[in-house]
Amino acid sequence: MPGFIDGSWFFGITGAVIAFAATRSRGGIRFWQLVLVGLASAYVLPHVFAWIQPRWRAVPWLPDITGGMVFIGGWFALFALTMFEQKGQPRRVPIWAGLLFATCMAFIVPAVVNQLTGAYQRASLRDDVNACVRYAPGEDGVLEATNLCDQEIVVGLCLPNEHNPEPCAQSVALAPDETTLLDPAGTGLSSVPGNPNGYTLVACRQPNRPSRMTRVTGRGFEGVCLPGR
Repeated sequence: MPGFIDGSWFFGITGAVIAFAATRSRGGIRFWQLVLVGLASAYVLPHVFAWIQPRWRAVPWLPDITGGMVFIGGWFALFALTMFEQKGQPRRVPIWAGLLFATCMAFIVPAVVNQLTGAYQRASLRDDVNACVRYAPGEDGVLEATNLCDQEIVVGLCLPNEHNPEPCAQSVALAPDETTLLDPAGTGLSSVPGNPNGYTLVACRQPNRPSRMTRVTGRGFEGVCLPGR
């Protein structure tokens, strides 16, 4: 029987908040019921999301949905379903309308923020597939990168002068079991605090593009996957 997975706490809180908002106009929900809804959401929703995600990606015309977009949508759902409601009064905003509004905002807000900042923000970044790649030192300081997975991927090596929103200049599409050479150009791997501005490595699904951006700590860089075009 599968257990809790990464992100469970967020799904649990989201489920509890939506349950609270949905029942507020009808007298609310008991605390123990809220806890049960939160635990059930924390267990079920991440597994459902993990099951849906690869099947959603398999349909070319469907847009990608990231964890950051779900987070944004959750907060807008909370706003829409609670802001205009009063306990014991008829619901002013139907649940379906609040969820539809939240879904629209989940797509609109990241795109607007990206446009205003000139770079892709974390809510727009795609999942990496770094586990698909084996790196090995080659001759003359180059790296050999091999695709270990059964899907085509893009491997990128970003140098210190390359940043989001531009993709890594050394971005190579690799078929399964294929190997390529990446040149660090004499720089060391980015690490904190030893070499925070060194090169970074990242692998992405097609058609997403390898790039890099500052770590959340504000020191050093990390490889990221930008949306495909």
